Order: sequence, then C-alpha cells, then structure tokens
Amino acid sequence: MPGSTSSMDEKASQLLAALKRPALKSDTKLNLLNSLKADIKHCNVPDSATAPVFECVKQAIAQQASSQLSQSAFSTLAHLIKRLRIQDPEAKAVAVHAPGLYPVLREKLGDAREGNRASASQAFSELWPILTAEVERIIREEVIGGTNARAKEAGMGWVVRMHRDDNMPFKSFVAPIVACLEDSDGQVREAGKNALVELFSSAPEGAKADLRKQLKMHAVRQGIQTAVLSQLGEKGMDNDLAASTRSLPALEHVTKFADVLNSEEAIPPPQESAQLDPIYVHSERELSDIFRDMLPHFEGKETEQNWMPRDKAVLKIRRLLKGNAPNEYHVAFMAGIKSSIEGILKVANSLRTTMSTNGCQLVNELTRTLGPALDPHTEILLQSFVKMSSATKHIASENGKHTADAIFQHCSYNRTLMQHIWAAAQDKNASTRQCAPIWLKTILKRQTGYKSHFESSGGLDLAEK
Repeated sequence: MPGSTSSMDEKASQLLAALKRPALKSDTKLNLLNSLKADIKHCNVPDSATAPVFECVKQAIAQQASSQLSQSAFSTLAHLIKRLRIQDPEAKAVAVHAPGLYPVLREKLGDAREGNRASASQAFSELWPILTAEVERIIREEVIGGTNARAKEAGMGWVVRMHRDDNMPFKSFVAPIVACLEDSDGQVREAGKNALVELFSSAPEGAKADLRKQLKMHAVRQGIQTAVLSQLGEKGMDNDLAASTRSLPALEHVTKFADVLNSEEAIPPPQESAQLDPIYVHSERELSDIFRDMLPHFEGKETEQNWMPRDKAVLKIRRLLKGNAPNEYHVAFMAGIKSSIEGILKVANSLRTTMSTNGCQLVNELTRTLGPALDPHTEILLQSFVKMSSATKHIASENGKHTADAIFQHCSYNRTLMQHIWAAAQDKNASTRQCAPIWLKTILKRQTGYKSHFESSGGLDLAEK
C-alpha cells in the first residue's frame, strides 16, 4: 500500500524533535512513536522518510527515562525492517541505514534490564540476514570480545540461538567464547560453558577436536575443560597424559587429588540455597509496604527470635530483584534498598554460615542487576566485604572476596575504589592482601575503555604502587 510521503515525513520529524527534548513527557513521545509505527505496519515507507525514521528509532532506543519507549522502538525497528524488505527484497535501504544503529544496539546488549538485552539481541537477529558479516563481526569482536559482562552473556546466547534457529555457522565464534571461560565474572564463565556445550552437542568429531585445541591455546583451567568436555562425551585430559597417569598406579590417587585442588569446583561459588521464584508487585505502595514490614526485623543485634525473619527478608528481596520491581518501580525499590542496607549487611556478617551466604548473594545480585544505581552504597558495602575477606572461616572469607569483586566489577569507578584496593594490599591479614591483585585486575579490565578518566582520577598512580 503506498504511504503518504508528507504524513510519514512529518511524523518522523515531529517525533525526532520530541525525542531531543528531555523535559517532554515520555508518554507524549511514546504516542508519537506508536503513531509512526502504525503507519509503517500498514503503509510503504517513502525513500525520503527512511533516514529520519531510522534516526527516530535510534534515538528512542537510546532513551533511558522510559522502558516502554525503548521497547516500542525495538518493535518499530522490527516492523521497519519487515516493511523495507517487502518493498525491496534486497533491503538496500536497511543495509544503508541500519549500521547507524550498531552502537546503541551494542550498548543495550549490556543493559541492566533483561528486556532491553533480549530486544537488542532480537534486533541483531533481524539484521543478520541482510548484514551478515557486519553483525557477526560486532557480536564476535565487540560484544563477546568486549568488557561488559552482561553483553558477553547476551552475545553468547545470540550465537547459540542463531545456530539453533537459523543454522548459522559458529566456528568463528569459538575462540572468543573459549576466552570467556577464563573471564573474571563467574556468570560469564558459566554462560561460556553452556554455550559451548549447546553448540558442540551435535557437532562432528573434527569440530570437537578443534574445541580441544582452543581450550589448550587459551590455557583454560583443567577443571573447566573437564566440565565442558565431559558433557560432550569427551575426556578432559590428553590421552598421553592419561596413559602416563595410568602407568603410575601408586600415584593415581595423588593425581586425582591434584586435579581436584586445581579445578574450578574446588572454589566455592556464591551459593543458591534454592531456586528462587520472582515476586511481582502491582504498585509502588505495595513495594514500599513490603520493605517497611521488613525493617523491624533488622533492628538491634541478631537474636534467636529475629535471625530467621531476617533471613526470610533477605530471601524476599532477592525474589523481588528477580521480578518487576527494579525496573517498573525503580525509585521505590532503591528507597527500600537504602532503608534496608544496614540490615542486609547484618545478615551478610552473621555467624550463621548459610544466612551470611544468603546476604552476600543478595549483594552480588544487587550489583549485577542495579549496577551504577547502587553507587551511593558502594562505600559502606566495600568497608564490610573487604573486611570480611580477612575472616578466619574460609567460606566467609571467600564470600567477602567474591562480593567485593562484584562491587568493583559492576558499580561505577571512582578513586575511592582504588583506595580500598590500596589499603587491602597493605592489610595485616594475608587473605585480604591476596585479594588485592584480584580486585585490581577487575578494575583494570573495567577501565580499558576509559583510560584517560582512570589516569586523571589518580587510579593509575595507585595501581603502579
């Protein structure tokens, strides 16, 4: 159906002007975008309107104020690509204008909101048939090979899905995915394992042999290699090494013990006591009431009467975190976290191991989900978890180390973070001193894209010390 050139041009122009006005209500922008989307769904897009419409989509996706607006923009993009392919099966207009969307789509793959990550992934899938080489390069080099942990997970998931649904060859992605097996972020490592198992589960023996070579080339730890290869029906060590081990039966138990000590499984990960179901709230008031009801349990010292309600309160916050509260009621959720932060730290520092781990796990999940939104609490959190890394109880020490590392990884960088690491490096406790280079590595990996800021803030001077 032919479209009205003036109508679509005018709507795109109006929307673009609206998107450039930060003070304008999101609902107004959303209505304008939905009107334009309706035209795209039912009418051809005139050549003169193509560039402005793509620019509108880019600006709307990049909006931070409204998740509805960005989601509607992703939907508009899908309809736009479909419409332009109907108008021209070669989709030349998409090939010309879509590359302008790459930066914002790449950024959204690392977004804190899972919905935005999923939508950005889907957008790359829709562009792949038209811009195959470019899309694959971006996912391979800039997403999986980048520095954002969430984006890496999304990128690996994209490869798995595209191979499964569209039979996309995955050979060129194997090396960067294998590199993720040694990533500093545990979730990235786990995503890498799962991706490789999915991709190679039905691969021929030659491909599996190539995988083994890649694992060796990247010096992946034996425990991780075994975890991947065992699920593919492969052995986790070279045949000649296995043979040499069998030739020394008296030392076989020593070899197995060494493998266990060197394996990733020997390091206790943050524990999930049970699979947690998300809690969805339906109003800001309901969410505020939930947090308010928790506060009395966090008052005073831990007792036989309040430790269980405290533990349940932390579990409830973890379930809220998995639901809609952080995104749809962000302000109220952050207010609730602010009011509960001292109580959460009391739980994390409990002498009851399971309860303490539950508190540490909550802070880990808060940093991963909220990211920079947790910045106001970084100082008090680091004071607690850096100190916890010196605990004599091994589990508590490990929880402190991993939780502090999550804060360094996901919260915004500032000089204070480096000062905490500098202090840890000089701590009288050996465990805390040993954590300092791990945390420093996390900071340095995060700052690779912000070299000038890192240097100007004094971070480089502290790192060199």
